[in-house]
Amino acid sequence: MLIREYLSILWPRKSLIIALALVCSGAALLYTSSVDKVYTSEAEVLVDLSSTSVDPPSTGTTAASMMQTEAVVATSTGVAQQAAAQLDSGETANQLLERVAVEVNPDTNILNITARGATPGAAQELASAFANSYLDHRQDSTRNRLTADAEAIQTQIDDLNDEIAGLNEDIEASVDDAQRSTLEGQVASLGEQVGLLQERLIDTGPATNLYAGEVIRTADRQSEPVSASPVRMAGLGLVGGLLLGLALAFVEERMRDRLRRRADLENRSGAPVLAVVPKTSVRRSAPSQLVTESHPHGSACEAYRTLRTGLLMAASRSPITTVMITSPSSDEGKTTAAANLGVVLAQAGKRTIVLSADLRRPQLHRLFDASAEPGLTNVLAGEVRASEVLQQVGVASDNLRLLPPGPIPNNPAELLGSEAMRRLMSYLRDTCDFVLVDTPPLLDVADAAVVASTVDAVLLVASADRTTRADVGQARKLLDQVDANLIGTVLNRSDSSRGSVSDYLSVEAASVMDSPLKTGTGRNA
Repeated sequence: MLIREYLSILWPRKSLIIALALVCSGAALLYTSSVDKVYTSEAEVLVDLSSTSVDPPSTGTTAASMMQTEAVVATSTGVAQQAAAQLDSGETANQLLERVAVEVNPDTNILNITARGATPGAAQELASAFANSYLDHRQDSTRNRLTADAEAIQTQIDDLNDEIAGLNEDIEASVDDAQRSTLEGQVASLGEQVGLLQERLIDTGPATNLYAGEVIRTADRQSEPVSASPVRMAGLGLVGGLLLGLALAFVEERMRDRLRRRADLENRSGAPVLAVVPKTSVRRSAPSQLVTESHPHGSACEAYRTLRTGLLMAASRSPITTVMITSPSSDEGKTTAAANLGVVLAQAGKRTIVLSADLRRPQLHRLFDASAEPGLTNVLAGEVRASEVLQQVGVASDNLRLLPPGPIPNNPAELLGSEAMRRLMSYLRDTCDFVLVDTPPLLDVADAAVVASTVDAVLLVASADRTTRADVGQARKLLDQVDANLIGTVLNRSDSSRGSVSDYLSVEAASVMDSPLKTGTGRNA
């Protein structure tokens, strides 16, 4: 059932989904073919951290943090300038840096230098140039630092030697033994400092042939580009387009609240769909406004016969004589459905009365080309008896009678909820097999809710191209509040049921009779 629901959403939008898939696939293919191929090359450099400083690393400095520093150094402007000079390709240091990435191999002293190029050779040369330039830069930096350290130590040694020489002169000139002894102690202390500095100078060593690290894996030469292949990108674009199309289909389904399937109506109303009346085109030359009389073999007529069967089955399970036919809002085909159902019931030999209880915008009498007065309001006012105003209607059977609306009153809801209305319904119930009551829409005025409490059952008519799911849900809540017996629904103007009645008067056109006129009071029926 879930798969059928998904298919019912996706199938009407299959053209959109396929179009998006093809467009995305074509765009991906066009983009891939328009961009230059990119090749990569990678070199690995082992870094000797012991040459980073003459002195041991400070407390808290780890090898990992030092390697991160070296990764930054490897992509510095100085290294890039040396690589640019080595390549002599005319590219600037910044341009080269845009094509190079350096990462630390986790838990090692190894740097991975990855370069990109338009050809395998260009990528390989750039990776090699950066690896070598990094090591050269590191050697130069270390050499410069060691030289500076040695010069600083030598300066300290020279200063101390000068001071010792001065003290020795003072010792030779001194005649005081105590003073001589003090000066000699100072000379000895300074001599020890000179010795220590000389040891540091030796440890610093000559600033030549320094080992800063080595290239442990030379830059490789890749024959395949890393940029996506056209076939792969076209496939990804196709999949992406399909997913986008599916997403848009479900988003549109979510945002559009119109009823389009019988499942929508059943889910929101909580009642079975007894008939699906197709949406057909108009033929103005049709001799009748009722498809059940003008085209008895059409698909629309078959739909009303199906509705008749559903009603008769419901009546066989529980006593049902009076049936209210209404809709959530105006212009949804309720009056047309009531008239056509009355015709097919009469054709089946059922004594049927169609009652025009829409005292706001009555249209039922127009479908039968009958007079509106006298009628229901005259009966409720006690002016005439019901038997005196019932009109024989229908061309195919003498079992169908119409109780027209009568003059439009100022207080429709009060009249329909009166005791006189209850007595009338009781009288009609005893004189025929079925009474079909056409009322105003449920959500427009209170009239339908008032009538719903006096009838045996309710049929709710909804239009596939007009009614919203929210309206159906609200109508069901309103019927539940008055404890109405909703036995089923009718999905009108459905595109999903197409028959051979393209030149018939459509249910959609006939339901124009539900549209408001410029007479009377109240809201649209």
